[in-house]
Amino acid sequence: MRNFSNNLTRNSGWTRKPATIPKMLIYQQSIVMSVYIRKGFRFLQTNHEGYSGKLDDDQILQLTSELQSKLYLTSDEIIDWVVVQFGILFTKNGMVKLLHRIGFSYKKTKQVPCEADVQRQQDFVEQELKAIIEGARQGKSKVYFMDAVHPTHNTRSTYGWIQRGKEKELLTVSGRDRVNINGALNALDPTDIQVLECESVNAQTTKDLYLKILESNQGIDKIYTIADNARYYKNKELKEWLKDTKIEQVFLHSLFAEFEHHRKAMEVPKEKSNKFYFL
Repeated sequence: MRNFSNNLTRNSGWTRKPATIPKMLIYQQSIVMSVYIRKGFRFLQTNHEGYSGKLDDDQILQLTSELQSKLYLTSDEIIDWVVVQFGILFTKNGMVKLLHRIGFSYKKTKQVPCEADVQRQQDFVEQELKAIIEGARQGKSKVYFMDAVHPTHNTRSTYGWIQRGKEKELLTVSGRDRVNINGALNALDPTDIQVLECESVNAQTTKDLYLKILESNQGIDKIYTIADNARYYKNKELKEWLKDTKIEQVFLHSLFAEFEHHRKAMEVPKEKSNKFYFL
């Protein structure tokens, strides 16, 4: 070990000069200089080994495997698991630091539809969406993502300890009691949001929302709206009315996972909610 340390210091260009000692000992230079002046270089030499942590390499591998296979929502739950498995107690702060060190971060789970068709998604992006977005970037048109907000019980992503670079997927559920807000979000300008509050979302209220979009985009020649396959978007009377406007509807394929993020801008905060964990 000593030969390795000597080779490391020589290869790094370090010498016994006081200016290089702080880098080797990871001390502040003022402290090293003070000790060096009072007691000389030999006092700074130490055979102490660096602290490697409470868990050995094998235990860390077991912990990593456990966190990859199961979602833990709090560091306290992980502390309990380590106590049961290894008989080693961590503080909350110590566990958080360990988790960061072995490559985990605290972030939200990712919701995905249970039967998303990845190939159809890719085809839509390559063959349709890219051209539409490019035209909007050139100022030839505007693109809006449309959706209705449904403030009901539904699957909600939460936070847990997930390996950095990995995702924990949570299957969504379907169910609505009522709908009351329809909205459109500009694909290139998130500050451009058109919202219509209504008793229910149907063909008529969707038409009212389209009228608001037309009113605020009188200088634009073409407007694309990208929406899911809700019935009110495909209403015959609505489609007939749209023929005489500059709005063109573009529909996402069923269970399209890649554009769920546009709904966040139109979410309604909930003061109270019942929470059930499905892990």
